[in-house]
Amino acid sequence: SIPRGRREDYRPYWSPKLEELHAELSIQRENMEADPTDENVTIHNKTKAKFTKERKKSMRDSWHEKTASLNLEKDQKNHGTS
Repeated sequence: SIPRGRREDYRPYWSPKLEELHAELSIQRENMEADPTDENVTIHNKTKAKFTKERKKSMRDSWHEKTASLNLEKDQKNHGTS
């Protein structure tokens, strides 16, 4: 059948690098939850910060790439702005 609408889990900015960082974050979170020592918490927090920084950069780059490709002059006469 033909899919309707958009995929709920689709992230246009997601990359293999983000996937790798997310997998590492999951491992560190499991380690921290199993043994919440100061060292494990610190490692988890650093891993999470690294993942979050990369995700924000990827989201920003994806948005700039998308908006740069828009042609804002294409349909202006159809919207009463001619």
